[in-house]
Amino acid sequence: MAAQGKRRRVRLAEVARAAGVSVSTASRALNGYPEITEATRARIEQAAMKLGYRAHSTARSLRLGDVGMAVAVVDAESLHPGPDRVSYFWSRLLTELTVGLSVDHLALLTVMQDEAPRLLGTLPYDVALVLSTRNDLSHVLAALPFGVPVVTAASPDVPARSHVSLGHDYAGAAREVLDHLASVGATRSAVLLPPIDHSHIDQFATGALEWFAESGAADAAGSVRKEPPERLAGAVAELVAAGYDGLFCLLADGEETYAALRAAGVEPGREVHVVVLSDAPVEALLDPPASTLELLPDQSAEGVMAAARKVLQGGSGTVVMPHRLVVRDS
Repeated sequence: MAAQGKRRRVRLAEVARAAGVSVSTASRALNGYPEITEATRARIEQAAMKLGYRAHSTARSLRLGDVGMAVAVVDAESLHPGPDRVSYFWSRLLTELTVGLSVDHLALLTVMQDEAPRLLGTLPYDVALVLSTRNDLSHVLAALPFGVPVVTAASPDVPARSHVSLGHDYAGAAREVLDHLASVGATRSAVLLPPIDHSHIDQFATGALEWFAESGAADAAGSVRKEPPERLAGAVAELVAAGYDGLFCLLADGEETYAALRAAGVEPGREVHVVVLSDAPVEALLDPPASTLELLPDQSAEGVMAAARKVLQGGSGTVVMPHRLVVRDS
C-alpha cells in the first residue's frame, strides 16, 4: 500500500472561490478590514473553516523552526496596581515568557489592551496570549485576525478559533487564606480588593464570600470590601475600629499594609493577622515577616507557554496555574 501523502495546505484562492468573492476580498475579510460587510465576512470565514484554511504561518514556523511571533495583551492596572507601584509578578512573568518562548522560536511582543484594536489587525503573529483578566475583552478578541489561535486568562470560550483558557484558582486561594487567618487566631477577618472590573478580583470575592457564608459570619458582605489603593489607610482604620483582627490585603504590599495598621494603632502579626498578595521577596524581610499569597510568576510563565504550545498544535482546554500560601506568622 502506498504511503499516504501529506495533506495539502489550503490556499486563499480556494477560500475565495468557495465563498464567491475575489482573493483580495477574502484576504481583507480574514484580516479584519472594516469595509467588508458582516454578511460577507461571515460567509468567507465559514468557507475558510470548512476548508481548513489557516491564515497565519504557525504550521510552517513549527515545522521549519522559523522564528515566529507571540503577542501578549496586558493591561495597565495589572502592571501598575497602585501609585508608584510596579507589579513584581507581571514583571517577572513577562521576563520569563520572553526567555521561554524564545526557546520555542517565538519572539514576544507586548500590547496594552486599549491599543489592541489598532494594532492586532496589522501585526504578524502566530498566537495571541490575552493575559489581561479584564471582564470585557470583546474589543481585543474582535481585533484578532481569522485563524489566529488564542490563549485567554478571562474568557472561557472563544468561538471559531483554537483556544486554551488559563488562570489560577483565585476563589480557592481566598478560602485558603481565610482558613489560615482563622487557624492563627483571627476571629473576624476582612478582604480588601481593588475596585477594578477583572475576573480574578470577582473570583477572589466569590471565594471569600463563600468562606464567610460557610463559617456563619454575621456580616459577610461587609467583610469583602473594594477600595482604591489611596483609601488603604482609611479602610484599614475603619476595619480596626470595627474589631477586625484578620486581614487579606490585595491593595498594597506588606510594607504599606503594615504602615496602615500601625497608623490605626495596632501591631501587625500580633493584634491583626495579615496576608498580602505578593510575590516580592522583600515581604520576608519585614518585621514581622509578612505571610503572602503568591501567584508564582515563574511557574505561571511555564503554564502560559504550555497553553501556547497546546493551542498552536490545534488543542483546546484549560490550564490551571499554581499558587502558594507562604506562612510566616504561625
